[in-house]
Amino acid sequence: MVPLNMNYYMKPHRDRYLFSALALWFLVITLNGFSRFFFISGYEYQLKFHLKLHGIIFSSWVLLFFIQSCLIWKKAHKTHKILGISALLVVPLIFVSGFYTSFAKTPTTPSEIGDNLSYLFAFTIFSLLGFKKRKVAYKHKRFMVFASSMLCSAAVARLNFMGVEIGRIPLVFYSLMLLPMMAVGFCDLLFLKKRFQFNFINILALVVILYASNILWESKTWSQISEYVIELIS
Repeated sequence: MVPLNMNYYMKPHRDRYLFSALALWFLVITLNGFSRFFFISGYEYQLKFHLKLHGIIFSSWVLLFFIQSCLIWKKAHKTHKILGISALLVVPLIFVSGFYTSFAKTPTTPSEIGDNLSYLFAFTIFSLLGFKKRKVAYKHKRFMVFASSMLCSAAVARLNFMGVEIGRIPLVFYSLMLLPMMAVGFCDLLFLKKRFQFNFINILALVVILYASNILWESKTWSQISEYVIELIS
């Protein structure tokens, strides 16, 4: 096992600044990405009920992440643990809602459905790993950042800056989506030296999974499956 640089943990404010900044980042990204589609009433089209419910469920995770970060900042660890149970209950709701919405959303294509499912599965895996490692603070916090990054990918894709849909630009999308994970990896490299390999391995695994899944989503078999599921839930 690689020894930790304990000076990093002797100064917990570094962790608090980093993860509080990331919690605020997820909150701002979500508000920006979905302000025109969900948070601001009177938009040009009326959302269906399942989309409203979907928005509430997904937003609750981002809000919980922000609140949890504030609790750690105030050293309210007991409340943090209790609220963590609520977050665990949100995960299956997010999965079911995300799965249904991926197929029920119109207009859409099989590859778009597949992309949504890739990020949904990645979120679910990272969040469950985060709960499993909740007693190992180092891994727990990072898994939760990875999970939140996957969940906020939809918000990143809808980012608008001065009327320009910057989230639709692939380079901008992937850069902003991976930014929180890269920020954690950079800080670990800077303060924990070799410990950064934990983040590198997870990011590499994520990139490989997303790339491999894209091959599947472009296949004829997936097109047939997605069409069948769409007909089933229609």
